[in-house]
Amino acid sequence: MPHRRILSIWFPRLGAERLIRRDPLLAEAPLVVVRDIGQTQVVASLSQLASEAGLHVGQPLRDAHAMCATLLTRQQNPHAEAAFLGVLHRWAGKFSPWVAHEAPDALIIDL
Repeated sequence: MPHRRILSIWFPRLGAERLIRRDPLLAEAPLVVVRDIGQTQVVASLSQLASEAGLHVGQPLRDAHAMCATLLTRQQNPHAEAAFLGVLHRWAGKFSPWVAHEAPDALIIDL
């Protein structure tokens, strides 16, 4: 049996980076992508600037705004994020015979 090498690629900022790719001006300020959990909005993804401001995934949006006055917010679109991951999946298929996506934000590649 041949030795297999499996690479797992995790995109911890997938939601925020997808939005920044569509609108590069969003990269100039801290950006968070929020989702609704019950009656609360929480941070689902964040840009590098937002992370440097001390924000983190799972944090309530009201706390994030209190910590960072210049915060930009966008609502999470799980379908668009899944489609974006699908595009990355097809692209990675050029380099490997076997690629799988691990929802919501990772790829697994057989090297």
